[in-house]
Amino acid sequence: MAITSVAHNRPVEASEPLCRHLLLQLASRLDLGLWAKLSGDEVGRPRAQAVRDANRRGRNADFFLFSPAYIGSVATTYCKTEKMELDTGLDPATAMAVSGAAFSSNMGANSIKALTATLALLNVRTGYWLKNPKALSQPGKRLTSNRWYLLNEITGRLTENSEDVYLTDGGHIENLGIYELLRRRCKVIVAVDAEADPAMRFPSFLALQRYARIDLGVRIWMPWDKIRSRTITNMGDGGSAESPTIEEAGPHAAIGRIEYDGGQEGWLLYIKSSLSGDENDYVRDYGRRYTAFPHETTGDQFFSEEQFEAYRALGFHIAIRLLRGQDRMQVYGTERLLTINAENPAVKAVREALMDGVL
Repeated sequence: MAITSVAHNRPVEASEPLCRHLLLQLASRLDLGLWAKLSGDEVGRPRAQAVRDANRRGRNADFFLFSPAYIGSVATTYCKTEKMELDTGLDPATAMAVSGAAFSSNMGANSIKALTATLALLNVRTGYWLKNPKALSQPGKRLTSNRWYLLNEITGRLTENSEDVYLTDGGHIENLGIYELLRRRCKVIVAVDAEADPAMRFPSFLALQRYARIDLGVRIWMPWDKIRSRTITNMGDGGSAESPTIEEAGPHAAIGRIEYDGGQEGWLLYIKSSLSGDENDYVRDYGRRYTAFPHETTGDQFFSEEQFEAYRALGFHIAIRLLRGQDRMQVYGTERLLTINAENPAVKAVREALMDGVL
């Protein structure tokens, strides 16, 4: 699961460096790749939801938004979050739990049609039925009765025109939570990608690029080749016993350019679960003994204490060194690796947004 945050779009006067307290505060939020900052009405988290138009395109799901002000999607329309909370009892804990519905009889683009009925009958049903926003925003709207919801799950008959809509993990269509932020044409987006990606092929990011180009006309240019090569070199038995020099530290992150239509541009700070060889001793030792680290299967839902600590420590290492300017990162438009303190236009835009976001 990857939850995304966006900083305010307004400019900020930032002449002082980020202080240690704010660095630690922000790093702790990024620690496990679970930083979720709801900024006014601007931020949401897409969830998978079956929609007829999307089904015809082979997606079997659509993007569904939770935000402080509104809940819904283009297909279901939107209703006020306050009304949904009052009418259904929805709360942030439920929304977060829905985001963990990674395995279900209906999994959007990842659905296995031949097994849909079997999984439903075996009660592999971690999805969530939520009142259709159409029913709340358009009280007179005639919708299909959903009293046979179990039968609908067994047969895979899930549509946006029923009284309730079926929600599952956003990873069943777009795993980074960036799509809805692109729809809002945000100027700076911060995303942490901690998916299981042992081959370092960046599948979730590539899927996002495709959806953004097809649906929104948005292009994302991201230089991530050095993150990939450095991590592959240091995974498993390839992990060096020697830490790299300061000049070689990183990269765990990259800044990419977002190209909206009409000439508007934005920036994406993309932080990847990765290895650079300068992690602490017990993180590197764990990686040498478990060669898939830090991309062990998410099917393992019962981490040991050592395993959990290895991932926590890696997340903290990545965030704190990036924000202190100790690690370098790839930046669109230059071959040089730069720190967060560099006087580069892209880096400066991201730095100011981060300072604005934590103050």
